[in-house]
Amino acid sequence: MKKSFWRVMAVLAALIAVSAFGCGKEEETMNATEKPAETTASVPDETTAPESILRDPETIPLISPTAKERGSIKVLFIGNSYSVNSSHYMYDFLVEAGYDKVDVAVLYYSGCTLEMHCNFFRTDDPVYRLYYNGKGNWTITPDYSEPANYRMDQVLKMTKWDHIIFNTGVRNADTYSTIDPSLEILENHVRQYQPDAHFGWMGSWASQREIETPREVLMERYQGDQMKMYEAIRDTARTLMVNHPEIEYFIPQMTVIQNMRTSRFGDSGTWICRDGGHLSYDYGYYISGLSAAKSVADVDIQASTFVPEEYKDRFTDPELVAGLKAAVQDAFNDPWHVTQNPYQ
Repeated sequence: MKKSFWRVMAVLAALIAVSAFGCGKEEETMNATEKPAETTASVPDETTAPESILRDPETIPLISPTAKERGSIKVLFIGNSYSVNSSHYMYDFLVEAGYDKVDVAVLYYSGCTLEMHCNFFRTDDPVYRLYYNGKGNWTITPDYSEPANYRMDQVLKMTKWDHIIFNTGVRNADTYSTIDPSLEILENHVRQYQPDAHFGWMGSWASQREIETPREVLMERYQGDQMKMYEAIRDTARTLMVNHPEIEYFIPQMTVIQNMRTSRFGDSGTWICRDGGHLSYDYGYYISGLSAAKSVADVDIQASTFVPEEYKDRFTDPELVAGLKAAVQDAFNDPWHVTQNPYQ
């Protein structure tokens, strides 16, 4: 469509929008020499509204529009420990997919919501740690022996990020009223420094019945009914993607995890989640990393041969590996419904 149309739509949206003035330890160190080179960035007017219209709910994209491009790629998650979980093996899947240079980073604050991110950038608080993987190993700066000291703008000015992926704390992932206006405010702020970045949204997942973290979400809001929690997170994510077409793709983690819970593993023990919320270091990290890489780069799920070196003895059963891949593939085939897993 012509730019004039988009400008008209933006003006109309601005006239009816409610004015919003403000918005509301996971794991360890990144050497200074490993940081992406810092670049300068101009800062235009933060109040510029995105030029967008509502998206058809039947055409929500799960794959980035640049997915088939190769070469170098830089991915930044602005999130919390769930971002740390989902990004952990993303580097390995992207390297396997043929990228020459891969940088994956997480701007991390424990349990961080969109509203908290907005408050942090407005006050310029040095509250974040930076998880970073650019050479096959994760580092955390500063490590947990020191107070957190990164600011959001510091990381946004660090380099030209190709992808920036947002998510919110699990306590808020099931309630759309906690998403806006914070998401729009955060997007506009990030866009000042990263005008060409592709935005993605990562869905959180429902808590484990057996050992729930945080307990008040599943037990108090849903009386222990995990499917109701899953459906609330799913519906919130779908509404978000309809209302925010500037978010170019959606990572359906909530369905990936729920699909795997229909397998032989079920929802017990530490097969998928290790503490009721955070994912297990082997299978949970594997399926969430494969899902994130699929959205960003359209990696070939079935052709992938990567398995975590430190847990390779747990990936020797071909039926198990097929089940893990099926949980991801089925979520991309149908991101809004749970599919029975073949690993039984």
